[in-house]
Amino acid sequence: MDKFIPVLFQEEAIGLVYFKNPVLNQFGGVDTNGIQVLKSAAGYYIGSLFEEGDTSQEPEEGRRDYYYSPYMRDSQEYWATREEAEQHLIKRDYQIKLTIH
Repeated sequence: MDKFIPVLFQEEAIGLVYFKNPVLNQFGGVDTNGIQVLKSAAGYYIGSLFEEGDTSQEPEEGRRDYYYSPYMRDSQEYWATREEAEQHLIKRDYQIKLTIH
C-alpha cells in the first residue's frame, strides 16, 4: 500500500506537497526544509529540518556531504501518532509554538 507524506512549503507559497513512499530519516521526516511531521521522544510534532554541511558542490557518487537536523518545532502540541499529527498539518489546525529570544 502506498503511503503519502505531506510537507508544507510556506516560503515558496507552494502549499502542501505529498511525497510518495519516502524513506524517513532518523527524525521521522523527509530530507527537505519544508514544514512536516517529525518525531521526538515526546511524540509527533509539526516542525522543520535544516540542511547542514557542504552543499556547494556535488559529492562523490554514493556519498553525501550534508545532512538534516531538527531546526524548529512549529506546533505547541505533540501527538501520539503520525496520522493524527498529519491531519493537523493538512488542516493547519495546531497552536503555533512561540519562542521569545
